[in-house]
Amino acid sequence: MLDAVAADMEIEAVTLAQEIRDCNPSLEAEILSRFPNTKLAYLPHENFKAETQACRAVIRTGEATPYANILLRSGVPF
Repeated sequence: MLDAVAADMEIEAVTLAQEIRDCNPSLEAEILSRFPNTKLAYLPHENFKAETQACRAVIRTGEATPYANILLRSGVPF
């Protein structure tokens, strides 16, 4: 799902919950490999959830692994 969404966006920044580092490092590595030259930020999970209140769109995939949520900041592709 992430690849499909990213193909239609100009992604300027990626935000992850900092807990992904300890609780789901394999998923973190997979996400980072997809966005090697993109600005990256980590937030404590509670702050991450608070940031979702300003989201313009939410895609629910049913992913159930810990801390698998990702915030993508989109720019304009021109």
